[in-house]
Amino acid sequence: PRLIQIDAETHPVCRAAADPGEATQIAAHEMDGLLVRLRALSDKPRVIISHDTPQEVAEQVAVHVHRLAQGSGAVAEPPALSTSRTRAFLSAVLAIIKPELWIFGHWHTAWQGQEGSTVFRGMGFQESFVLPLPWNPISTA
Repeated sequence: PRLIQIDAETHPVCRAAADPGEATQIAAHEMDGLLVRLRALSDKPRVIISHDTPQEVAEQVAVHVHRLAQGSGAVAEPPALSTSRTRAFLSAVLAIIKPELWIFGHWHTAWQGQEGSTVFRGMGFQESFVLPLPWNPISTA
């Protein structure tokens, strides 16, 4: 398949949760099933677009966001970033797929970095950009 959609809005978790974010994450058994499907792919996706980002990247973005909030003065390190089931899942996706590019939102600030061979690009609030691709994403070949 050329496109695999993983979206909490189309796979809502319908249950009450102490953590409001918990109710927006796909269920653990669905994550497990998706990881099985991703491991079986012979043609791995080259680009991933998601709301949040793998835990190891989220930690880097959290430092960036914290420093922006502190201004240009001396910057204390931010408190440790807690993980979520979704970020742990996305870390597993990263380990399996290793895409060339991963675009994400959630943090509302522009950010770019690299983890392994994957370039990560965080979208800023109301930001848009043109992304020239070295391949034709519409091609069916």
